[in-house]
Amino acid sequence: MAFSIFDDPPRVSWENKPVEMNADEALSLENDGASGETALDRAVGWLRCRLEGGPLPANELKDQAELDGIAPRTLDRAKAVLGVIVKPSGFGGPRIWWLPGDDRVRQATKRTPTTKQWRRLAILAHSVGRLS
Repeated sequence: MAFSIFDDPPRVSWENKPVEMNADEALSLENDGASGETALDRAVGWLRCRLEGGPLPANELKDQAELDGIAPRTLDRAKAVLGVIVKPSGFGGPRIWWLPGDDRVRQATKRTPTTKQWRRLAILAHSVGRLS
């Protein structure tokens, strides 16, 4: 439902037509003029531009988005629209985001051995040392 406030003393006048935009779109028009670009549109463009250069750490992207005025929830929605893939970058590394089809991802997500694997390697190295 839409309404207007006018007169002195102020009074509310309800509109007959339903509202055909969400709050983000209304605020976008208020802040950016009549561009018609929603907060989600802006976030999708922003995220696509950042990730076209290759995979980036999620925490870095989130921090920069906040500095650029993109709300965390809007960034999450933009991530979903673009189909962004999220994985950790190696053992204990930060989570990284990248666009689908980006071939540079293999290097960024290269895994290091787990603790269990390191133990096995140490036992093997120790065994080989005794044999020689």
